Amino acid sequence: MMTEVFDILPGIALPVREVTSQLNSMWEVDDPDFSLTSHTSQMNVVLHFGLDVELERASEYFEALVRFAQRYPCRIIILCPSNADRDNAIESKLFSQCYIGESHREMCCCEAVIVRYHPSDSESLYNQVSTWLEADLPTYCWLNNVPMQWLKSYSKAIQKLGVHRFVFDDSTRLNEFAELNWPQEYHADSLARAFLLPVRQVIGQFLSQYPVSNICEGLKMVRARCSEASAEGDVLLEWITSCFDACEDCPKGVDCQPEVLTEKAELHSEYSLELKFTYDNDQKHFLFSRSKDGSRCTLKANFGEGEGSVNVPITALTLEYALAEAFFF
Repeated sequence: MMTEVFDILPGIALPVREVTSQLNSMWEVDDPDFSLTSHTSQMNVVLHFGLDVELERASEYFEALVRFAQRYPCRIIILCPSNADRDNAIESKLFSQCYIGESHREMCCCEAVIVRYHPSDSESLYNQVSTWLEADLPTYCWLNNVPMQWLKSYSKAIQKLGVHRFVFDDSTRLNEFAELNWPQEYHADSLARAFLLPVRQVIGQFLSQYPVSNICEGLKMVRARCSEASAEGDVLLEWITSCFDACEDCPKGVDCQPEVLTEKAELHSEYSLELKFTYDNDQKHFLFSRSKDGSRCTLKANFGEGEGSVNVPITALTLEYALAEAFFF
């Protein structure tokens, strides 16, 4: 039988009917040094995998969520669909672990319910999941390669969970999600946008030293270049165009709506991402380039006051920090 995500994730197998009682009793101890606050949750996080997720990536995502829970205590529920014929029965296992810091007072305990189910039984699944969530706490749903038709078919069941935000790995899924006509209170974001936080900070800090009118005047085109397999160019353009849309500091008559273009192609071997401003004055320009390994970037500009250039080290976000950025901001 083919190995599935459910099989490789850690945890102790137990019947679905016993999950709730185990969750309620697993932290009952007589040790006076064990504080109940060490496992007090701040939120629920549901990680929903699609059928074609790679086992190595699934394991990486699980480990990232556990690290996330050390910083932001939460109850984790991981949904693993199965193509195998298992009588459509839902299977479950429970993972729990405590982490002690430099002192016994620095303790954090996390718990994860891991579920295997057949996609045809998804509505019953979400009804069951709703009973495992920590009541009155926000719920965040991380969707990895989950087909949009799945979300559409059991959207009513998902809405029972009271999800505060959906997070997709790929930013291109956001438009598809919006087309499902979910209620307005349901927000969606992408990890691609979150991972670009250091890039956005560097560009914003660099541009902030110039007058807004100098940046906007004569601007014809904003172009992003990235590899063919990357969604970073789209995310970067979405951010920079939102900045221009919100611009209120330009002098009267200055146009802040340049042409926007994403170009996906093989870049120079030294770079993996570029952002370029083109002006009607050939002397004016702006170019951001990030190195292939993501460790540094170069910014060059002339906004009518002479050439400016800087090389900046850049630190990529870990997956757990990107999750926090996508969930909360």
